[in-house]
Amino acid sequence: MRTTPPRQSASLQSTNGVRLVVLAAVAVCVAATSAGCAETSDQRAGLVDIPTRTAAAATTSDAPTPAAGTSTAPAVDNFTVLPTFTCLKDEPARSVVTVGWSAPSATAVTLSLDGQPLQTGIRTEVPFQVPAGGPTGIGAAVVFDCRSSDVHTIEVVWTDGTSSQSRTVTITKESKNG
Repeated sequence: MRTTPPRQSASLQSTNGVRLVVLAAVAVCVAATSAGCAETSDQRAGLVDIPTRTAAAATTSDAPTPAAGTSTAPAVDNFTVLPTFTCLKDEPARSVVTVGWSAPSATAVTLSLDGQPLQTGIRTEVPFQVPAGGPTGIGAAVVFDCRSSDVHTIEVVWTDGTSSQSRTVTITKESKNG
């Protein structure tokens, strides 16, 4: 007698889909950070470069924001976020945005979406972040409800125990996306 395995619930299927997308986003973040090493490798011979999106990466002011009473802040050597996002095909509709940074002197980092601090780790409820590395880098994947708004603000704050520096970027839903 042959039995059919039970169907996964829509929620479980969506969670699995988000996990795959987050893992892919983290892999992209890792690949982007190590791209300088891979470009000279013989392993790249014959490979075709993956096309990049046409939108330029969003940048923010490089001026540090020291904590009250201090004159220095953790150095942020690199901060990159694409300025647009799209909705994933799965339900519930979600988006994943990769935030990349290099902050060699940071000892802690916090991320927020639209002023709301993000929980860490893959969750069933959005928004949340999945870090790739620690406070010094390489970044995090931010997962959120795609239909909640067409514009979101992501803030990243790095600290070194005595002072902090923050960067804020606004991202917008691509016009061709549901």
